[in-house]
Amino acid sequence: MERPANAHLESVDAGVIVEFVAADTPADAAGLQRGDVIVQMDGEGINNNGDLLRVLAERQRGDTVTVTYYRNGEQRETRLTLAERPVE
Repeated sequence: MERPANAHLESVDAGVIVEFVAADTPADAAGLQRGDVIVQMDGEGINNNGDLLRVLAERQRGDTVTVTYYRNGEQRETRLTLAERPVE
């Protein structure tokens, strides 16, 4: 996992760094921010993008998940309601 210079996450060895949060998305509504590091979703460890995609694929639009993440070295938790991913 590459750490952004401003992450201050010496104690976090694995996870997925949030690189961008679009306005008016579930991640935005849940309070996630660029630089946060997601380490668990519904209690399942998130070590890399594959883990995150697997957990999301097992859920459906409208499901609410608990996301455990680090911001500035502090562990936090939020609830996020999944929506359909926009087509790019």
